[in-house]
Amino acid sequence: MIRATFTSSIQCAAEDQESRTIHGTAVPWNQIGIVSDGRQVMFHPGSLDASSQPIVTLGHDGPAIGIAHRNEDDGAGMRSSVKVSRVPDGDNALVLASDGVLGMFSVGAEPTEFDTDAQGVLHVHAADWQHLALLPFGAFSDARVTSVAASQPQEAPMETIIADAAPTEVQAQAQPPASIPISSGRARQPLTLQGVAHLIASANRGEISAEQAKATIQAALADVTTTGIGAIVQPAYRSEINGLIDHGTPLLQAIQNSPLPSSGMSIEYPQWVLLPTTGIQATEKTQIVSTPVTMEMKSAPVVTIAGGNDISLQAIERSSPSFLEAYLRAASVDWARKAEAYLLNKLLGDAVPATPGADFLGHIQNLLAALNPSVTPAGPLFVAMAWDVALPLISVKSADGPAYWDGGISFGSMLPTVNADGLSIFVDPNLAPGVMLAGSRAGATWHQQGPADIRVVDVSLLGMDVGVYGYVAATVEYPDAFSTLTVV
Repeated sequence: MIRATFTSSIQCAAEDQESRTIHGTAVPWNQIGIVSDGRQVMFHPGSLDASSQPIVTLGHDGPAIGIAHRNEDDGAGMRSSVKVSRVPDGDNALVLASDGVLGMFSVGAEPTEFDTDAQGVLHVHAADWQHLALLPFGAFSDARVTSVAASQPQEAPMETIIADAAPTEVQAQAQPPASIPISSGRARQPLTLQGVAHLIASANRGEISAEQAKATIQAALADVTTTGIGAIVQPAYRSEINGLIDHGTPLLQAIQNSPLPSSGMSIEYPQWVLLPTTGIQATEKTQIVSTPVTMEMKSAPVVTIAGGNDISLQAIERSSPSFLEAYLRAASVDWARKAEAYLLNKLLGDAVPATPGADFLGHIQNLLAALNPSVTPAGPLFVAMAWDVALPLISVKSADGPAYWDGGISFGSMLPTVNADGLSIFVDPNLAPGVMLAGSRAGATWHQQGPADIRVVDVSLLGMDVGVYGYVAATVEYPDAFSTLTVV
């Protein structure tokens, strides 16, 4: 699924209760943009079918608010006319679009004819247009909402809308109709760091006002006030934060680590298909071993792990222990949990399935036997196991183990470890019950930048927008160097 989004400004229409429409460019042709997975994409003329009538949603994952019932290819892109349904979310969408908060479309399409050029740009020549979303910010600069009509008795022809659209003007006299309710709460749309950057850039270019940009960011963050964090706001109470509950990232430490490149939203890396071979030369000046060698270039996306809240200054400055310090620590713990889970899913997807053994040592033996010795690189091996797999080990006696087992099983932490003469065995809390994963440290690489925290004070509301974010990527250079099984 390609989700291509677009920044814009709007133009309001006059009032009445009949025409509930939003008009604008859904997709510009021949323009490069960045989609949600970090890739660059370009839609070519004719790649979308103007006869399509995709469902329109409030955000890609939000409720349906109408249907794109009229579309037209004007040569520069695909223009759409959205008929907004008479539902509360549709009413709110009309008001927010009229106010300039929701000002761009985002296309959800499944490419059916496409190719990728040498620069990694995905060129879409044909696609199944599945839905159209209304958002406060996007990735392209030429797809925008140009007209919001909560009132015209009859729809203006598409040609008239195009001719009359003034992308940088908002009619001062236009007001939302009184019968359209405005929600008492702030409409929260999905927030991404990329989206914030495009929103600020749009404000800098004068396409939207700074107040609209600020309102959009505030609307996307959930509120935290003193009434929601309970007894820690005690003026007479003094204490300190005692340590950090560390979720632990044993799998991140088990494979090799490398810093992320300084730019870009994907990592290109080679993956072996046929390894080079060598042999003993029979005599001098005779043929040496030479066999085919094949590598494939793979690409791994750089993903963003992030979260944030809009916290009142009272909750920050009048809390003891410090709520802000506790919040950032807890958010960093959850960030580590999500990073560990992301890597785990990546390795499990490439791991070779193995058959469970009769007991724990049988599981270990079958996991190691499933590794391909012809491609698994030299170096340390590891075995990760779910918590329930590790619990029976507490009854294992040192004398019952095989020759390589030294009996060093540590249950002194929440992540028990086993010393098996060099084989690193540990519990990973992200593994599903009964699952074990084995592999080579050199078989994959973890790339990480973060987590870091950002803080922006909003003096007008006495609040602080606080977030924790970081960029990560996982590359698997030797996919046959990992194995997995599920204990029945």
